Amino acid sequence: TARVWELATKLPRQFFTAHAGPVSRIRFHPDNNHVATASHDKTARIEPLAVQLVKVADEKRVNGIAAATNSAWVATAGDDGSIKVWNASDGSPLRAHPGFQGPALSVAFRNDTQQVAGGGNDKTIRTWNTSNGQALFKFMTTAEVERVAYSLDGTKLIASLSDKTLPCFDPTPFGILGEI
Repeated sequence: TARVWELATKLPRQFFTAHAGPVSRIRFHPDNNHVATASHDKTARIEPLAVQLVKVADEKRVNGIAAATNSAWVATAGDDGSIKVWNASDGSPLRAHPGFQGPALSVAFRNDTQQVAGGGNDKTIRTWNTSNGQALFKFMTTAEVERVAYSLDGTKLIASLSDKTLPCFDPTPFGILGEI
């Protein structure tokens, strides 16, 4: 179960109980009117703060979820080692980005929605062009990639690794910018 809490009253505003397994990730959609959840039951869902909007079903466990700022796409990171992009309105699959040598653990869209990034337990971060699906960059890291996030302007890609480091990459020309 995932819950949205009202901070002022400290009471739950809504419960999301549609998943059959534990909820592994939850994010607010950029429109602030929807919530995206990923679960070990092999599904990712986007639900308005009132009723269900869309459900995507994958063949393996879903470890991460991201909603594009264009409100048209949702991406999932799965145990099958791929990042998948789905139609946010009906849950139909649009594109699969394979390449990880183990489970994909995290996913993020760049704010302009022109790029999607994923991180895996194989210690890599991969990026793809969302328009044509072309693989762009592969960054090697020192540990499993638990989270990835783009800067607001899309010029930096940061990762949270299982060894507690935060490397920062340039997602346009290949390069490591540094470590926090």
